[in-house]
Amino acid sequence: MLDPSLEETLRRLAIGDERTVGLAGIGALTSSPTLPSKRAALLRLAALLGTGPEPISVAHGISECRRHGASDAQVLEVTGAIAPVLGSVRADEAANAVHNALGGV
Repeated sequence: MLDPSLEETLRRLAIGDERTVGLAGIGALTSSPTLPSKRAALLRLAALLGTGPEPISVAHGISECRRHGASDAQVLEVTGAIAPVLGSVRADEAANAVHNALGGV
C-alpha cells in the first residue's frame, strides 16, 4: 500500500496542482532534502530532452544545470544515459540540441 503522503502528492500532480508541479514560481521545485538541486536540474533536462524541445529550451535547461553546479560533462552523461530510452532519432536530436547549446559548431 502506498504511503498516504505519497498518494496525496501523486493526486496533486495528476490534477496539475501548481505548487506541487512547480509552476507557481520559477524553480519552485529546485531541490528537497532527498533530491539535491543539481540532480533535480539534470533530471529536468533529461525529461526536457525527451520531448524534442526547441533550442532555446535546451539552452535554458543547460544553464539551469550549470547554475546548480553541474558540469558540461555531467550534461553529456545525462544525454548519453537517456539515449537508449529515446530511440535513435530522438537521441540524435537530443545530442544535436545539447551540442548546439554547449556552443558546438
